[in-house]
Amino acid sequence: MLNIITPSYIANIIINLFIFALLICVYTYLLKLEKAGNCDCAFKYPYVGFIKSFTIFAFIFLIFTMFIPHDTLSDFFGPQIAGIYIFIVLIFYILFAVYIFMTMDYTRLLIREKCKCSQDIRRELIFAGSTIELILIFIALLILTIFPILSCSLSVIFTNIKTFSNNVEGNLKNPVKGIKNLPNQLSKASNQVKDIVKSSSKSIKKLTKK
Repeated sequence: MLNIITPSYIANIIINLFIFALLICVYTYLLKLEKAGNCDCAFKYPYVGFIKSFTIFAFIFLIFTMFIPHDTLSDFFGPQIAGIYIFIVLIFYILFAVYIFMTMDYTRLLIREKCKCSQDIRRELIFAGSTIELILIFIALLILTIFPILSCSLSVIFTNIKTFSNNVEGNLKNPVKGIKNLPNQLSKASNQVKDIVKSSSKSIKKLTKK
């Protein structure tokens, strides 16, 4: 049990609790506005229905992912099913990012339009919470995708800078030789691309393994 309780495990629980608290806050707030009956300004936003429906779906989906990690699916059903599961989770988080943006935009609209019947401490909490969550999602996107791509690209550039400099100098001195060496240079560039793709494929396969 002590081996399971790690800093990352505790951090994951805290993040999930924050998300669950936000979802509950959104759902109960929308129910309150519906029961008010005469709060027309709170329903001018065209995606209120989506926000309410997705709140319920997200709550159920996140509970499911908490208790059924992809390692368990890989053990029982194999890496293929685990890979499909990871893809579904990825699609969910893309939709969740859209949902968070809509929720933030909705509450910001209510505040900006000074919709008096929508006044509630939950409105401000939802606006603040969705803004924080959107920032966290953006940071996670940078860390998981953009930064590795940039670092890989920079690594390739720095590795090839000396070769590139020598090639340019050689081509200027002897253009005919430079043309003859062009197929070899293209072949090296192609191999580098293959290595990057191969490395990425291995990383993706690891996601479906324990």
